[in-house]
Amino acid sequence: MSQPPILESDGSPKHKQAVKTRLSGPSSSGPANRFLGVLSCLALVCGVLVFWQLGTAVFHISPYILPAPLSIFAALVSSIGYLKGHLMVTLVETISGFIMAATVGVVLAMVLTHFRRLQEASYPILMFIQTTPKVALAPVLLVWFGYGFLPKLAMTFLAAFFPILINTMAGLTAIDEELLYLTRVLGARPIQVYRKVRLLNALPYMFAGFKVGIALAVIGAVVAEFISAEHGLGFIIVTAQGQFRTDLAFAAIFLLAIMGLGLFYLVEFLERLLMPWLPKEV
Repeated sequence: MSQPPILESDGSPKHKQAVKTRLSGPSSSGPANRFLGVLSCLALVCGVLVFWQLGTAVFHISPYILPAPLSIFAALVSSIGYLKGHLMVTLVETISGFIMAATVGVVLAMVLTHFRRLQEASYPILMFIQTTPKVALAPVLLVWFGYGFLPKLAMTFLAAFFPILINTMAGLTAIDEELLYLTRVLGARPIQVYRKVRLLNALPYMFAGFKVGIALAVIGAVVAEFISAEHGLGFIIVTAQGQFRTDLAFAAIFLLAIMGLGLFYLVEFLERLLMPWLPKEV
């Protein structure tokens, strides 16, 4: 087997960088590769849309069953002013429920990880609440809170709460014992250990829960609007279905997907802002 050539360095920074590049190969996360990734994604989406458009025309699929992408786009453009107000309603419900779930989830995770007996006693109850289908809870929330904003807030909170709680608890407990021992040797106070070690260690776990939670919050808000609402994109979908306006329903679904994607990347941006030391691949 042939051996790789020995690279002799003259000590200059440029030569060291050249040696590093030859040994490790080209970077896979450069701007050109990211651009190619975006371009590939756009090409795939365009291919799916073209196939969808041609399929509805060739097989004469009824617009009530599956409208063509151009019909959905036309419905979106013609109703954008009407849909924008309902989008804002769903957005407010989603963000409000998510913020409430993140606040309660993080605080409760801190309490439960500190008091292990309380954690052991409350964990089965939390699992029981999580495994209960949220759609089944919607009529009960309607009876408790009426037809206003509160049932949507409660449904969104319940949808996003559990993954935030579990991920935060995992981050607060997944600490290297040697690191904790080192902090005690150095004389760090318990509050310093908690703030500079446990919380910093839990941040990636928290944001993993936030990413899942924000996606589930959108689902929770829409489910609540299906049951009882006079505003919101979920209400538009139900109303459009009753009026045989499948193109309008798909336009509302498209806006929901865009909203969820935007909220997800907003959480990811905050993650990068608070944890700039994380590698790009995470």
